[in-house]
Amino acid sequence: MESLTDRYGLSKKTQLEFIGPDHIAIVRFVSRRLVLKDAEQLLAVANAIHEKDPAMKVSLLCSDNICSKLVAKLSEANIEVLIGEAE
Repeated sequence: MESLTDRYGLSKKTQLEFIGPDHIAIVRFVSRRLVLKDAEQLLAVANAIHEKDPAMKVSLLCSDNICSKLVAKLSEANIEVLIGEAE
């Protein structure tokens, strides 16, 4: 069975999770704060997903330790930020 990262041509380190029929989340739980510098990589992942599935909604699933400028940048790109806890 093809993994999500293989399907979208992404690194095995990238964590993706379906959270709905046409909704996928980039899962990013790290010990440090997510900052604006992380936007480039997150947008690249979202673009790779949209190249294969243009109708797919993409969100970021992360902890609440995230920079407000990053949230604004992702919102501009129609990427919703979902706050959760690592499993």
